[in-house]
Amino acid sequence: TDWIRPADNYLKSGSMIARDNTDNLIVAGYIQNQNIYTRKYDKFGNFLWERTDSSGIHLIYEKPVWVNCDFYNNAYVVGYRYSHGSGSSNDFPNAVVVLKYDSVGTLLWRQIVSISLAVGSSGAVFNMKSEIDNSGNLYIGTVATSPLGFVLLKFNPGGTLVINTTNNLNGIGSFSSMRLKGNKVVLTGRFGSF
Repeated sequence: TDWIRPADNYLKSGSMIARDNTDNLIVAGYIQNQNIYTRKYDKFGNFLWERTDSSGIHLIYEKPVWVNCDFYNNAYVVGYRYSHGSGSSNDFPNAVVVLKYDSVGTLLWRQIVSISLAVGSSGAVFNMKSEIDNSGNLYIGTVATSPLGFVLLKFNPGGTLVINTTNNLNGIGSFSSMRLKGNKVVLTGRFGSF
């Protein structure tokens, strides 16, 4: 083990890490199931910066799922905005949240795309993945009930949503993974109920 750095707060949980071109680490997680935090460490484990993001809406929360770094060491944090049902601890996602930070932690842009997933007794979870192409475009794959089916989002480097497409494929039930190669994107999942 080269180094270990615990979070500065016992209410923090980590979700995903990424490495930039200079071997710095970007950590994305959530604070007490409410806010997204993003931390950066250098390759020696020295803390560089932390930023937090919240929905700003009463009883609406945020969690990250994925983080990527581009060629310029910008960090893209992808997650979801959600609420809890009455008396339920399940997450009920209502939007995709995308945050882009530069290498020193300045928020370059924040985008919200409405989406929903019915979380019920089947134990369905909101799963998503993101990847960046060589031009700095961000692709996000997931599945939802509204719109129904696979969802593919694409943001250009400036934060403009350039693709927002859905394909139901006659009853897609969950999202497993996504891969990007060149100008091709592949989404995988399974059929069945949510």
